[in-house]
Amino acid sequence: MPRLSSSYRALLYLYDRRREVTDDHAGEGVTQLGISEGLGIPRSHITRVVRPLVEDGLLVEEKRHVVDKDRKLNVYSLTSKGLAKIKELIDETSDLEVTVRARGRTERMGVSELLETPNISLLDLIDSARDGKTLELGGGRFIVCDGELRANPVLDREEELIIAEEFLEDKASTLVVLSNRGYGSSSLMKKIALEMTDKPLLWHDLSNDGSRTRIEREVSAFVKTISDEELVELNDVGAILCFDNYHLIPEDGVDAMMDLMRRLSGGCTKLMVAMRRDNPSYNRFYQKEDVDAGRVVEVYLGRLGYECVEDMFGSDMDPEALKLIYMMTRGQPLALDLLKKGDDEGLRSMYPNEEVRFMMYLRTKKRERLYD
Repeated sequence: MPRLSSSYRALLYLYDRRREVTDDHAGEGVTQLGISEGLGIPRSHITRVVRPLVEDGLLVEEKRHVVDKDRKLNVYSLTSKGLAKIKELIDETSDLEVTVRARGRTERMGVSELLETPNISLLDLIDSARDGKTLELGGGRFIVCDGELRANPVLDREEELIIAEEFLEDKASTLVVLSNRGYGSSSLMKKIALEMTDKPLLWHDLSNDGSRTRIEREVSAFVKTISDEELVELNDVGAILCFDNYHLIPEDGVDAMMDLMRRLSGGCTKLMVAMRRDNPSYNRFYQKEDVDAGRVVEVYLGRLGYECVEDMFGSDMDPEALKLIYMMTRGQPLALDLLKKGDDEGLRSMYPNEEVRFMMYLRTKKRERLYD
């Protein structure tokens, strides 16, 4: 069976990320940058990939608020015609078998059977069915997430990772990573969850829905899938429950998180939360006494160290230009990473156009070399 075109792969990718689009905002995964990174396609090629899908009525392109971005960006979602095309692509492969590797075992399974697997990537499944590649499920561990989950590079966070390692081995049940927007709380939590433990993992983005109903539903579905027991028994088995983008969630969501923290106290299951540092105290699910008693561990993320930024941009960077960049970005990891990549569109979601142009100019300045 022929390999899928880039456009159809983009359609399947966006189907996998469909829950990132809500009535009032969207996740970065459904922007052009997210599609580029998700499919491994150069950013400059994305327009020619998605444009035919929009013109054929399979996708809708619209300006939406994107999580952690200051301005609206183009986001993409499937239309009813696009969903019908997805069904066609499924029907074309439903009778095929795929080689599946999961939890150390390799076996042949039918596509129709795999479609019933919770949170399976439809893009990965159909790619594997058409190309004859082995489908990796969960990398040998059980992972449930409402979107794509992969570890990002984490710079200059050695002390924080030591604290996290101690947390995973200690009696504390809850780790809260606090930072301002763009300072890497989500990236640090992903590294901890994906690379420092192999326990079953639930990952939920609270910016999609932070209500009690959604939180309890996600945890309940996770528990039922991984075990027939109640949460208190899951505590004995051990798992990692991660909640990302905690910021001004609904009051009933705060109560749900508070209940969850208390129910997990003293067990083997760990709760990790990435929280905005400016989240008001009345919207937090724990108190100072929880920290003092050792039930909750807090990790605060600040700016990157200047030496780390020097390493990031290389020794041939003009020192004065780098100092200006460090001052303008305040050592913010996200901004520095976007600047290093030359992603001016991403920077414009954070800074005025004039500052972006100046920073893009500064990144091109090289150290003057003296020759004998």
